[in-house]
Amino acid sequence: MRVVIERIGITVLIWGSLFFHVHANTAENILLNEVRQGELLLKADHPGQYTSAVMGATDVDIVITGAIARVRVTQYFNNPHPQWMEGTYAFPLPDQSAVDQMNMVIGDRLIKGVIKEKQEARKSYDQAKQAGKSASIIEQISPNIFTTAVANIPPEGEVRVEIEYQQKLSWRDGAFSINFPTAITPRYLPQELINRGEQREIHALNQEWTLLPLAITDHESDYGNSGETLSAEEYPLKTSDSVKNRTPPTNITIKLNAGFPLAQLFSRYHPVSVNRVLNGDGTVTQVVRLDASNHTSKHDFELVWLPKAGNAPQAVFFTEQHGEEQYGLLMVMPPSLKHETQSPPREVTFVIDTSGSMDGPSIAQAKSALRSALARLEAEDSFNIIAFNSESSALLGQPLAATPEALHIADYFISKLEAGGGTEMMGALKMALANPGLGKKEETRKRRLQQVVFITDGAVGNEAELFRYVHNHLGDRRLFTVGIGSAPNSYFMRKSAQFGRGSYTVIGDIKEVGEKMNQLFNKMEQVVLSDLTLKLEGVAQDQVILHPEKLSDLYRGEPIIVSMKMGAMPTKAVLRGNFNDAPWSQEIGLKGSAEQSGVGVLFGRKAIESWMDQHAIGGDKAEVRNAIIALAYRYHLVSQYTSLVAVDMTAADPLKENNRPREEKIRPQGKRLVLAQTATTSEIQMIFGLLLTLISLLLFWHNQRKSQPPLPCLPHGRG
Repeated sequence: MRVVIERIGITVLIWGSLFFHVHANTAENILLNEVRQGELLLKADHPGQYTSAVMGATDVDIVITGAIARVRVTQYFNNPHPQWMEGTYAFPLPDQSAVDQMNMVIGDRLIKGVIKEKQEARKSYDQAKQAGKSASIIEQISPNIFTTAVANIPPEGEVRVEIEYQQKLSWRDGAFSINFPTAITPRYLPQELINRGEQREIHALNQEWTLLPLAITDHESDYGNSGETLSAEEYPLKTSDSVKNRTPPTNITIKLNAGFPLAQLFSRYHPVSVNRVLNGDGTVTQVVRLDASNHTSKHDFELVWLPKAGNAPQAVFFTEQHGEEQYGLLMVMPPSLKHETQSPPREVTFVIDTSGSMDGPSIAQAKSALRSALARLEAEDSFNIIAFNSESSALLGQPLAATPEALHIADYFISKLEAGGGTEMMGALKMALANPGLGKKEETRKRRLQQVVFITDGAVGNEAELFRYVHNHLGDRRLFTVGIGSAPNSYFMRKSAQFGRGSYTVIGDIKEVGEKMNQLFNKMEQVVLSDLTLKLEGVAQDQVILHPEKLSDLYRGEPIIVSMKMGAMPTKAVLRGNFNDAPWSQEIGLKGSAEQSGVGVLFGRKAIESWMDQHAIGGDKAEVRNAIIALAYRYHLVSQYTSLVAVDMTAADPLKENNRPREEKIRPQGKRLVLAQTATTSEIQMIFGLLLTLISLLLFWHNQRKSQPPLPCLPHGRG
């Protein structure tokens, strides 16, 4: 019996120690592809692995005036380790945000960021790091993903990073809205691009990242230089419980001065509180608050407000003056146009993303959206369905008339779709844009509206290559995108629709599918205005720069939005275009413009975007790069080729004794034990391991006590 108890005790001790060791040492280690929201990553022992700094709540302060928002994002981080550390901070922002300010506060030191060319900014950062100075750098990875590297974070000290940007609001279907992204969808890169050496223009953060951060390929995952690879089917798209539960809380406060009475004000996905504050001038400010305790950062935040009937603005014009330069932002909602004609038959190709990133609610939403779209087809319409992940497959060899029998076959095809594999989007695009269409005669096909509906979360990192293909192969078609999921790649959705001369829709919840797809089909069934031009009167045309330079076709419920730089204030704007092949025009008086700060920054952002569009369709890289750098310096903006860098000129303490080395990497087996925040699974497992260890010690103690010979009795009276 004693031997049995010993063996049980040894077994329990070993398993308890292993359980404790494994879960104590892995709870704090994460991979880059497990990042789902803004957080500070500190380098760990193994290449490509990081430990997350303790995070406080994120504070987002938004001030909205009319159609423009000024946003300040503040995040608090604590270095829990006894060494001076360097960290990398990854976070999402709206894809049209104009990031122009960064402050970093370490201890009692405020460090303000300045714009420098990306390589020069990185050099300044590295020099400051080596000199023992606190420093930070913010870099644009894509138009909606940014990173900040922070050097020399004090031991057990706090770091506060403040980022400010300007943003114009969304104005569609009679409602204004603002979106703040709180999650990141991992991006996928085709291995072919990696082999060709593309997508490597982005500087490797911490000299370790060789791919786009958060990107995965069909042959390798984001493990830095570890050399470990996974196929698309093997890629761990579902993250561990410790990663899922590491989501930091977010506090959002919005001060809304709409400029008109509101009929509705609501948050689409999160519970909020709303208070009305009466200002001294008689206007009302709506103060909207999102309490961090009531949600997690798994879904992008969206606030929507609608004007009361008769109060919806038909046009707004904001201006800002810098020296002799005058900037303007014009937003026009054309009036509802009557005498709409019956749209011709349509040939619609539906492309649905079934890659691994669509697993869960996203694939259910996508399938529901596809079924809703098919239900809107008329008998004279034709359709086809293309599904893609690592490979692409079509329901039919060519579009088929939308008969009840064909729709029944399509429904069965949809029911069999499951999420898995990589996001090889190019193959699906080639199939959709190369389809010969129904009807052998050219005149028969010309009578049809040829449309492509792309249903995806946009989890790709090779956006420029895809935009270029759409631009070069679209022909007479129109491309419409449907963003699926809690955090779709809004940049890909918006720009794909722009290059495809279509429109985009975002579906964040399965309850929205019917409403959003109906809105999309109302747009698809008829273009409201085409061949649009804008002319400003009262100012010489050679003194006017407009962005976009060429206006897109206008769909039902969508406004015209133009940023401009002018030599003088114009008196009016004249819009001209075609409606149902008939001339159309509208005049907008501009004398009553409102002065608004940030209009110039928004113009600079649109100018940079215009040059990036030129790059996407094959423009000269050197010319594009030089133009963007000049614009970024002029308007103090982060871009693909410029960064914000902040350096504290006072040397920090890491050069002193006991605090060295600065470059020491975190060792998970060190003395300090850090649990993943709210990682309930890890905590339970660790407690279980400790209990097993305690039980084993008790068993040993009990066994040893029983095996001891009895103490001899001493003679009476001695000792």
